[in-house]
Amino acid sequence: MRLTKIGLALVLAALVATPALAQRQRQQPGGGRGFGPLSMLSNKSVQEELKITKEQSEKITELDKKLSEENRKAMEGLSQEERRGEKGRELRTKQREAANKALADVLKSDQMKRYEQINFQMRVLGGGGGFGFGGGFGGGRPGQAPSAPFMNPELAKALDLTDDQKADLKKLNESYQSDYKDATKDLGMGREAFQKIREARTKLNKSAMEKFNKVLTADQQKKLKELTGAPFEMKFEAPRRPDQQ
Repeated sequence: MRLTKIGLALVLAALVATPALAQRQRQQPGGGRGFGPLSMLSNKSVQEELKITKEQSEKITELDKKLSEENRKAMEGLSQEERRGEKGRELRTKQREAANKALADVLKSDQMKRYEQINFQMRVLGGGGGFGFGGGFGGGRPGQAPSAPFMNPELAKALDLTDDQKADLKKLNESYQSDYKDATKDLGMGREAFQKIREARTKLNKSAMEKFNKVLTADQQKKLKELTGAPFEMKFEAPRRPDQQ
């Protein structure tokens, strides 16, 4: 079973964009307002894609501040281990659901649908924990293998993967991590090394997702396309120097 060319293209586009997202969001100002639950909506390219009005933007900013404070207090009640484990994932899911519910009162239905698709591309297909909580996929150091993007628990739940499919993906992930280590073990550190890591990761992602697609049924492929929508490339403005403000 093969995923359509369009479906595969949008999956790969999201995978390439996500590692850059995490890095550039940290390079404030320019990428957005920071790591609030709705920080993605401060990005200019996202606002243009969703056609966010000035009034909506102002409401989102206030909502983001409110939710950020609530989420911070909730997370303070968990240990570092709990934040990384099941309790942390459950809390983040509840927080995301609460944010989406509140956001639905600000955005129109078509805006909300597209926001959820873009959020899914960046958050789930990138294998991370989403905006504000850091994440898993992407790695960072040569030879240290991250999990393959298809290992995100939320993706397994969204597509209702069977136990047999999960077992197949576990084997594919072991192969992915082995290939990642081999491809990055001699790259060293520094800007040039990290660029080569990203290139190696992009190549491995493409291969990994092609294998992942073969595990999915036709209905699961269709569901994945509905969840992601059209491919979206998030763009970032370079931070300005103080003398350019």
